Amino acid sequence: MARRAALALFGSLASALAGCHRGGARPLTDGDRMRVYAAVLQEVQGESRDSSARLAVIDTLMPGDLMADQVDYVSSRLHVDRALVAALLDAQRAAAERFPRSILPDGRALVLSFGHLDSLRRVARAATAARTSPGTSSDLFWKNWRELYPESPGFVILSPASISPDGRDALVYVTRSCGSLCGTGEIRHLRRDARGQWRTAGTLELWVS
Repeated sequence: MARRAALALFGSLASALAGCHRGGARPLTDGDRMRVYAAVLQEVQGESRDSSARLAVIDTLMPGDLMADQVDYVSSRLHVDRALVAALLDAQRAAAERFPRSILPDGRALVLSFGHLDSLRRVARAATAARTSPGTSSDLFWKNWRELYPESPGFVILSPASISPDGRDALVYVTRSCGSLCGTGEIRHLRRDARGQWRTAGTLELWVS
């Protein structure tokens, strides 16, 4: 009986995968997602108010703040298929992963590990708890940040991306932080053109501070 159940499950999975690639849709690769991340970071760098600012990127893909009850809302606001939003929600549950530095725009970006970012936060919390510095731990974090990285007013964290089965649409949760009360969390919808280039087709801001 166990063997029959296993075979039935395998058959169901095979059917589901076949359905995903029906109609000429090609299987997705890690390279597809890398190109999405590269396009997002290049656009974020281009959107900077200060052309001399250096983009600071955390090299770990971290979950965003998307909730299950927001799937329909995001789908309707970005005009994308609900399944693509649900896939983004699933991607947020995956283990954190890193991306290659080679995808960063024009090599000018400052790349920091999440471990380093977390250590800066711990130092700020400890100093605040010991009352060796005035203000909140967030204030101290940003004071230290600006001393360490004067060319980078803040940092960007990307989430794992979801890509539609036909490879034409993608969603990424993008977090930007630039101060104690300076930050945004948005879902960015990208569309791939006939030449294979990914470009933002719409954004939905979920929070701002």
